[in-house]
This record gives sequence, structure tokens and C-alpha cells, in this order.
Amino acid sequence: MIDKKYKMKFTDATLQDSVAYTLVSRFNIEPSILRAEIEGSGGILILKMKGEDSKVNEAIDFFAEQGIETTELGDHILRDDVKCYDCGSCVSVCPTRSLYHDPVTFEVELKIQTCVACGACISACPTNAIKLTL
Repeated sequence: MIDKKYKMKFTDATLQDSVAYTLVSRFNIEPSILRAEIEGSGGILILKMKGEDSKVNEAIDFFAEQGIETTELGDHILRDDVKCYDCGSCVSVCPTRSLYHDPVTFEVELKIQTCVACGACISACPTNAIKLTL
């Protein structure tokens, strides 16, 4: 069983049907849309897919055939340890509590598994030490 996050990049020409509907009805995958950025010419969709390994791979292949680029998200938040002084501004705005102060070291830590790539931490960081790579 896979429970991973993916980025889907599409254009207005490549996205004709609902991604979520297709994942559920055709591949029996449980999608959770974490973020969507849609412009006139296309956009990106960040979603978590939960389902059988083979079905997730089939879905990714299906969307590739439709012209939708799908990549697994891993380290989508990058922190510059030189610029970061662990002030906690990012911690206070993180809606999923993915950023937190380590109780022993008091350094800011990230639980990448729960991060939804919302970008709130980027805006809150006074030293611009955080980047979102989508």
C-alpha cells in the first residue's frame, strides 16, 4: 500500500477530466488534494495518493499518456542552515505542525511526511532560509 505525495503539472490542454474522480473510479486510489495552483494556461496539483502500489503506478502512467507530468514529492522544503537561526517564526504559522522545535536542541525540525507544501513558512521566515521546490 502506497501513501505518498505527488506533484502533477498540467496545461489547459492536458487536463480534461477530474484528477480525483479518475483516481477513485478508474484506479481505486484515495486522493487527498493538498494544494492546487491553477492559472489560465495550466498549473500544479499537490496530492497524496493512497492505494495499491501497482494501481498508483498505473495511474501515473495513465496521466503521463495524457500529457500530465507526475513526480513524487520528497524533499520539497529546503532550509538553509546558515541563514536559519531557529527563531521559530515558521513553527508558529505551520498549519500541520510539520515544523517544530526539537525539545532537546531547540532547533527547528521538519516532519516532511505531514507537510502540505502550503508555503506559510516561507512567508514567515525573516531570513529567507526556507525554499519550496515544486
